[in-house]
This record gives sequence, structure tokens and C-alpha cells, in this order.
Amino acid sequence: MTTMFARFMFLLFLALLQASFFNMLFPSIGPVPLILFSAAMVFTIMLGFDRAVVPVIALGLLSDIFSSDRLGIGVFFAIGVAYTASFFSRRYLFDHRLLLTLFAILLSGAAGMVFLVVTSAVFAGADTMVGIGHVLSWQRTAKLFLLSAPLFLLVSTLIESFERRMSYSEAGAKLKW
Repeated sequence: MTTMFARFMFLLFLALLQASFFNMLFPSIGPVPLILFSAAMVFTIMLGFDRAVVPVIALGLLSDIFSSDRLGIGVFFAIGVAYTASFFSRRYLFDHRLLLTLFAILLSGAAGMVFLVVTSAVFAGADTMVGIGHVLSWQRTAKLFLLSAPLFLLVSTLIESFERRMSYSEAGAKLKW
């Protein structure tokens, strides 16, 4: 029970990091949940899609709650990113960390662009589709792809160290932070 609570608190930390810190630090790219996308990829690559569905859905719901989006948008995109990461990681072996990071940058940036287009069309209506060039400007697209790299590395390091500590805790060792 304590490991489930610890995992929930970790997901809560990631969602709060996205909503309170990242969106305030980089307001020019818009409300794109790049931390959510990176975490969905890391969970899927580490655990496999079947075992990663529960934390990805929980993280998507928490992200939606904290970002005041419509409930389900974050879950929908997080599951899509997780499935895409699972699909490609099963078909192509990413033995080298650099290839995995490049794949994560491309997937996270592409998901961010699709997220911007879909949310602007859904929330603002059909009139926004005329201004799609403003939604996907070169500066915003470049920032999405450039921010995806350090965020993926940060989130993957956080999740890997947390999962390592949780495996020690589940094995009966003392949990030391």
C-alpha cells in the first residue's frame, strides 16, 4: 500500500511540475504538456504498454486537473504517445541512448504540435483553423523540439531513479532518500 501511495505522490509531483513550473517558465510555447508526453514515453519503454497504461492514465488525469483543460484531453494524448512509443520500440531496437533520445524528441515535438492544433480547434472552434500558421509558427515549433530533449532526459532520470528506489523498497530494503 505504501508503494502505491509513493507512486501516486510521484505522479502528482510530475503533474504539478508541469502545471506550476514548466508552463510558467515557458509561456511562449503554450500549454503543451511536454512533461506528460516524456513521462508517458519513459513509462512505456521501461514497463511496456500493458503495465504503463495505469500510470499514464493517472498522470494524464492529474495533468488535466491541474492545467484546467477539459478532462480527458491529456489522457487521450498521453495514451496516444504511449502507444506510439510502444509501437516503434517493439519494431525497432533502440540500443543506444542517443537513438532513444532522438526518437523521444521527435515524438514529443510532433505530439506537442498535434496537441496545439487539436486543442486550438476544439476550444476556439472552426475559426481557429484559418489561423493555423500562427498556432504552428516556426519559433514555437523550434522551441517545442528544443525543449523536448532536456525534458526527456530530466524526466527519464527522475523516473528511472524513482523506480529503482521503489524496487529496493518492494524487495524489503530500507528506503533512503
